[in-house]
Amino acid sequence: MNLDKPIGNPSYGLMFLRLALGAFFLFSGLAKIDDPGILIRQVKNTGMLPDQWATVYAILLPYLEILGGGLLVSGFWTTLGSVLITICVGSVMHIFGPGLGQVVSATGVFKPSGVVTKDLILLAASIAMMFTGPGAFSIDGFRKTN
Repeated sequence: MNLDKPIGNPSYGLMFLRLALGAFFLFSGLAKIDDPGILIRQVKNTGMLPDQWATVYAILLPYLEILGGGLLVSGFWTTLGSVLITICVGSVMHIFGPGLGQVVSATGVFKPSGVVTKDLILLAASIAMMFTGPGAFSIDGFRKTN
């Protein structure tokens, strides 16, 4: 086994990243859609947006997450899905802060000081998807070969 080379087709790694990122945001958006009042109150409580814009933002965010996540899971218009997810994550980080209180570790979430947060990892993954494309088993990949 040659440990300085990929163990398989790199396109499969992109597929796993695309599916995981897409599923995360698809289910995240679906979870928020049931009771928009909770998210509206949370956004208003930050004071980052005027009340009217906070309401519009909180109503649109779950739909953008569902759309972006669905596009990534299907592998259809992957770049657009990645852009939507990047906008969602970036805006959440701007409004709610970068989440420095929750640092991801191999054993779960703990609260030391640090800069590697779940939001930062999601942002990096969505930006990476914009640059790399869909990977294997995607509608975009199938369209390119035909």
